[in-house]
Amino acid sequence: MADDSAASKAGLNEPLLPPAFEVSDNNTGAYALLTAVIMIVIAGLAICVKLQMTAATFRKLRLDDVALIAALMFGLGYTIAICRAVRYGLGSVAAELTSTQVRLLSQHYYASNILLYLSLASSKCSVALLVIAFKPARWISLTLYSTLAITISWAIAATCVVALQCEPNRWAFGPTSNDICIHQFESQIALRTIDIVIDVVLSVLPAIMMAGVQVSTVKRLIVAFMFAIRLATPVFTAYAIASLDDFYGATVAGRPNKLVAPSIWNSVAVNVSLITACLPSIKRFLTDWAAGIANAGMVEPYELQSSVDRSKIGQSYGNRSFARFQTRSNDMMKSDRAAGVSYSDYASREKDDQDRGADDGDSKKGLTDGIMKTIDYHIEYDKVRKRREGSMSSEVKESSDEGNHEIQHIP
Repeated sequence: MADDSAASKAGLNEPLLPPAFEVSDNNTGAYALLTAVIMIVIAGLAICVKLQMTAATFRKLRLDDVALIAALMFGLGYTIAICRAVRYGLGSVAAELTSTQVRLLSQHYYASNILLYLSLASSKCSVALLVIAFKPARWISLTLYSTLAITISWAIAATCVVALQCEPNRWAFGPTSNDICIHQFESQIALRTIDIVIDVVLSVLPAIMMAGVQVSTVKRLIVAFMFAIRLATPVFTAYAIASLDDFYGATVAGRPNKLVAPSIWNSVAVNVSLITACLPSIKRFLTDWAAGIANAGMVEPYELQSSVDRSKIGQSYGNRSFARFQTRSNDMMKSDRAAGVSYSDYASREKDDQDRGADDGDSKKGLTDGIMKTIDYHIEYDKVRKRREGSMSSEVKESSDEGNHEIQHIP
């Protein structure tokens, strides 16, 4: 206890600070912050893998990569704006907020909406440019270029509608005695409907393109599936539209607390749009990663079992090989004895082989190191007997080189 008190006096054990964003009945903004941060981290990792694979393959950035980087920057700005909005009271009860907090909250929320549409449009452009890089059929290319032009026009229109929806305060939550706003919910439905249609077109066109490519059916389905995963983005967009109904249906004072659900679904939609834009390019990475995860638990037992099996197989194969070699040697010796070959003939053969090996030049040394040569002898007994019954002068020749007599058997 004395040590603890001394440590406390020394400042080593500082008291824990309260959480920066605590969830309560009157404040649920931490959910929006947590969702936005987690999703942007996952999207950032996917984009980094995609850019790394593109750089390793093409050694340069392509147009779809530039559009994807822009989408990531806008998405990161959207996440920062949501975090700042949570700091100033997003998810809280308006009665607990000051007028300054409400003003800053509305400013950051409107900034997040503008960045949301810019990020969505950039990711759509990245997908369109990626499919165009495949050089599809002419009508598909024209459709993609038209989709690209519609996406850019939609992004400009969405930015203007969100930025100019209320006068004179551009950041107002809704119409008050001093502000005049357009019908916000209907404008959001129109903008997000176009968003859904563009995503559906970008998901269907690659499947049509792959139908005419001469590859296996499995590969065709895999590529089409990688592009079709983008259909998940319209699903989250539909949830965001449904949540906006509660937000715009509430009073101006109650809107800060109703912002949590739209912010969560918008964060998921924009980051899923970024992730799905990367999937067709990182298919190989995902396949290798999935295979490594699936085989991680069985590699070591499999290697141990396979090594044991190989040792058993090698041992049994060695025993069988030695038995066959011994049987063959015995058969050769019996056949040689039947043909009249004596031990002196074996010694003479061995001596001749050694003499010929000694006469080889230095250039041939070491050329056959580590090479095992096996010679199989086949003896026909009838022919041997006939040759032995014939004239010995045709089979045996005498040579008197250097006073030595050498017997050579002519095959």
